[in-house]
Amino acid sequence: MRHRRFRTIRATVVLAAVAVLAVLIAPQAFAAAASVTGTISGDPVAPGDPAASLSFSIGVSSKTLGSFTLSPPSGWVLQTSPAPAMTGSTGSVGVQNNQLVASNVGISGTSIATVQFNVATGCVGGAAAWTLVAKDTQNRTYANSSSSDLSTNVNANCHLAITTQPSPARAGELITHDSFNPTSTSQVTVQLRNANNDPVTYFPVHVGFDLELNGSPAPGLQNDAQLTDASGNATFGEGTSGPTLDVSIANDAQFSDYTLIAKSADYPSITESDPSSPFDIWQDACSGSGCSVRIRSGNDVYTSKDLTTGVFLTASALTPTNDINISCEGQTVIFSSSVFVNESGPGTFTFLKSHVTRADMKASANNGQAHVRWCVGLPNKDDWKAAGVLNPIQQGSFWVAFAPACPNIPDPSGSAPCITRQYGDGNGGSFTEGWLPGDPPRRT
Repeated sequence: MRHRRFRTIRATVVLAAVAVLAVLIAPQAFAAAASVTGTISGDPVAPGDPAASLSFSIGVSSKTLGSFTLSPPSGWVLQTSPAPAMTGSTGSVGVQNNQLVASNVGISGTSIATVQFNVATGCVGGAAAWTLVAKDTQNRTYANSSSSDLSTNVNANCHLAITTQPSPARAGELITHDSFNPTSTSQVTVQLRNANNDPVTYFPVHVGFDLELNGSPAPGLQNDAQLTDASGNATFGEGTSGPTLDVSIANDAQFSDYTLIAKSADYPSITESDPSSPFDIWQDACSGSGCSVRIRSGNDVYTSKDLTTGVFLTASALTPTNDINISCEGQTVIFSSSVFVNESGPGTFTFLKSHVTRADMKASANNGQAHVRWCVGLPNKDDWKAAGVLNPIQQGSFWVAFAPACPNIPDPSGSAPCITRQYGDGNGGSFTEGWLPGDPPRRT
């Protein structure tokens, strides 16, 4: 019995020693790091607001706060007027290098310092994060508490407005505000704006475009994104390495329109408020009496008769569509993949000299047959009376027939559409000359 008692007492002493050791090391193992809790309040804010009023409060878990630096989200701008004001502390606060910088804050325990300040907000909706760096009086950096709220909610996005509209242009040439004038100083411009439609001048974004044809995405657009300037404007056409805004594919001006949709290349959520004004792309154009346009590598030459200054003669070769796929009975089309369109306005007449080469004929279903006729579509049946055609065939939006021979008079243009003469080119091809009215589609 004595032996058993001695062993029991010894085990108790060892356990007591272990317990004392655990008590001694516990405070060091669970010591909490010093932290700050920062809270920004005053949101939600509007996008692009040049003077949103916010407040920032800061407290510490231990030690004494010496200084802090609060940095805004990217693109936001702290305002120096009115100057930031701090309460709850005798320290100083101001804006330096677009940061809110406070020194000699001197708060500890349960004290809170609060700064009132103004900021120009960003243009992107959602939560925007601020960055806080705080140090104690011995220049040691605090950890940021998980209870900190260092974000500001923006309740919407800024938008883009096309302020100088695009006008008709030749395929592949710079689009400007002046029709068919790639060297114009009146260039297409887009402005970044806030919810009040005021320009946002401090938040630069790269602006580009999407192209739509009758409201659906369309190919053929070439454009380089341009950065908004100190006025909030992005200007297109200033590039030194070639056009910065052009469309390579002509459209059918009678039945379709192009529009541009402005967008931000940096921030996809910043888009246009309205599409651009509708515009057309032609393969060639000119203005004034006697001007000429050339398509099909110069084999079709259109010459205006009586255009006044500022009125344009235009022409394109288009792929047939449901709207313009005209045909005349008995015609074997030489250019099966093309419908030729021109426009010079109501009441005008255009002279056309069309060269069909031997190679053109050999490549067609005609296989070398030289007789060339023009199948023409006019929007009204009565438009054919001047040409002496009384029974055109209605096809969709057009009344269609072969252009007859022009009357043998000094000026047969009033009988358009009609053909004045045909003759060989000396190399197996032929020329066809004649008159066309304002805006007909043609198959050859």
